Amino acid sequence: MCEDEWSDVEKRFEKEGIDYSRLKTEEKLIHVWRWLVDADINLQNARKMIEKLRLKQNEELEDMENYMVHVRVLADKRIDDMEKTMSIFAEQVARLECELNNLDSIDGDNVCDKVSNLIHGYTSLVNEVNVLKRVRSFDANGICKESDDVLMIEMIKISAEKESLKRQVKELEDRLSVYEMAKTEYNTQLISMELSESSNKIDGKDSLLDNSISWNRNITNDDTSSISIQLFSDRTKSANHFCNDFTQEEKSDNQKPNVNEITRTFGPESTPPSLLSSELATPRQISTILTDEMLNNQSDELKKIKEELDVHKTLVSSLGEKYNALALKHLQYKSKRKMQIEALKGNLEASQCQMESLKTQLSIQKRRFRTEEEFRKQVETDYRSLQEEKRNIDFRIAMSENELRNMARHLNVLHKKVAMLESANADLLSKHLQLVYKNSHIPKSTTCDCILTAMSDDK
Repeated sequence: MCEDEWSDVEKRFEKEGIDYSRLKTEEKLIHVWRWLVDADINLQNARKMIEKLRLKQNEELEDMENYMVHVRVLADKRIDDMEKTMSIFAEQVARLECELNNLDSIDGDNVCDKVSNLIHGYTSLVNEVNVLKRVRSFDANGICKESDDVLMIEMIKISAEKESLKRQVKELEDRLSVYEMAKTEYNTQLISMELSESSNKIDGKDSLLDNSISWNRNITNDDTSSISIQLFSDRTKSANHFCNDFTQEEKSDNQKPNVNEITRTFGPESTPPSLLSSELATPRQISTILTDEMLNNQSDELKKIKEELDVHKTLVSSLGEKYNALALKHLQYKSKRKMQIEALKGNLEASQCQMESLKTQLSIQKRRFRTEEEFRKQVETDYRSLQEEKRNIDFRIAMSENELRNMARHLNVLHKKVAMLESANADLLSKHLQLVYKNSHIPKSTTCDCILTAMSDDK
């Protein structure tokens, strides 16, 4: 060890506030060892700090790259939006130029006069439409034509009459169906009645034969003739009673409300008053006369109903023809009016569209200047914000680079200190060994532990 290094060691002891001349060699070595341990701990801490700073720098660089990518994406998006808005503005400008070129066909010195002329034309067209709605049309002779309201009223009346006639025809058809049903029922009743009468007649004849045979065996011819006359009179009386009962039932039925017209005629088992007085009429004759009279009455009533039905059908056909004529006239009148109204509506819509286009043109011209001014301000603010962000990023990068440089300088200083301490430690160890080797009882060892143990043994 050179004298400069020993002088540095003495200065270090003086800097720490320790008297170098009063200390023993062992105490000096202990102090140097403590300094070496502290320097080693500081070196490890510095290395850990450097590693942390390196990791932090990498994270900041990654964040910076991500932020730059985000800013680049935002800038590209803003550029695309600006290009789209510029294309939209170009289309609007082209459309406005076309509309301005079309304004030359309208009377007026400027845009305001043209708009006022269009508004005036619009109001005049609206007034014409209202007048056409209110005023009726007249022919060449000055006679007022039938209006749409009158035609509609007549059509409604004719349709109502047609519906009433349809209802009447339906009622007649229902009556015919009811009559046919009653006729079929009546025929079935007649057939059943004839069958019952024939069966009763056969039974009566059989009984009369049996009685006559038994009576002939016991009674003379005069007695038999009187008995037969009496039996014939009894049969006629029973027939008369039968007819009287049916007439009473018919009267009771006629007194009831809501009886159909077809049931007012004589029933299949009733007899007319002319036949009630004749006691010599048989039930078959009575039934045939009654059926003939009922058939005659029903045929007459059927003829009347058919005549009424034909009359109603002719009336319905005439009303239908009249209705069709009025409907055709109404359609012609309606189509004519519709064409006039459509023509007026077309003119009105054309003028209205032209007026709206002029109004939109004025509003678009005003809005365009406002939007351009707002867009210019927005672009300026975005540019300033981007510049500010760029300056902040540059400042952060400069600060991180400065910190890295400071840490590098600090590491270099620490490395130099460590090297100095190691060299000083080596010099001290060599001096101590030289001093120790002068005493022969201390073993020759290069380690500090052996030296310390030997010194403790000497003590």
